[in-house]
Amino acid sequence: AILDLADSCLQADPAHRPTASEIEYELQRIVRDSYSNSEMGGSEEADE
Repeated sequence: AILDLADSCLQADPAHRPTASEIEYELQRIVRDSYSNSEMGGSEEADE
């Protein structure tokens, strides 16, 4: 998930790059999902 976000930030066309708000939202989702997975005994690699 984090690599997908980084890749989208590096798009050549600025119109295809996420806004700062979209980046913030996605990072919060990644952290929340990672926390949920660790609470359930999951692996953070399960999303990749």
